[in-house]
Amino acid sequence: MLGRTAGPNAASLGVGVAASARTRHTIGNPVEHNDIACSVLCRMSSIEAARLADEAMRDLPPGSEAEPPYEIWRVRLRDALKEHFAEMATGRPDGGA
Repeated sequence: MLGRTAGPNAASLGVGVAASARTRHTIGNPVEHNDIACSVLCRMSSIEAARLADEAMRDLPPGSEAEPPYEIWRVRLRDALKEHFAEMATGRPDGGA
């Protein structure tokens, strides 16, 4: 229900869920409710969401005051989730483009 209600903002909602998954897996404290949240809101396991969050961090530039590294990471992760959702909707790796 929450994922549907988020509509076009579902990927932004998924950023928080994937960030939580990444943190929990990094510190070795995965929990069932995080896996459920990832499944429902990101349409992937918490391990997959953590991996996606890690990939978004790869080669982060130092950033600037105008665009800090966290914002760059957040946008990358949001865009990766949008792509994932498109792939899920179309069944095609390119999202149907």
